[in-house]
Amino acid sequence: MSRISRSPSHARYSSSGFTLIEVLVALSILALGVAGVAKLRLTAYQHIGLTQEIQQASYFADTHLTSLGLQKSIVAGFQTGEYSRGESVEGYPWQLLLSPLTDDVLQPESTSLSDKVRPISADLLVWVDRGVRELRFHTLILAEPLTESEQPSLSRPTFKLAVTE
Repeated sequence: MSRISRSPSHARYSSSGFTLIEVLVALSILALGVAGVAKLRLTAYQHIGLTQEIQQASYFADTHLTSLGLQKSIVAGFQTGEYSRGESVEGYPWQLLLSPLTDDVLQPESTSLSDKVRPISADLLVWVDRGVRELRFHTLILAEPLTESEQPSLSRPTFKLAVTE
């Protein structure tokens, strides 16, 4: 019988584990995936915060415009202010332009209402996200007609807007 000898240099070793390179590549891919999910969650939270700001500013604006419609006498003009969100939180700055609609803007059929109601255009601008984004609201308010003492001396009111930079 012949003996077959195997030298250690010819022996085949089978390994059932992973090499260090394979483990490092797998961990790198896993780290990229976790970082992507974390970034996605951060962006989602930022959008949720912005959406809440827009919703709150819209609520303030809607309440403001609704309260204007409930007032007995509305004076045309330009107003500015800030909707407060609390002492330690920055509010929402706003600008409101109230301008009466004149007969040349109204349809000829609707001028018969001018002795019963006074249509006023309300344009409200609200800034959110620290002034980066703006919300625009436009509505028509039907106010009571002005009495003789409330009538303006000018036939058409004029408005001057100061633009500051």
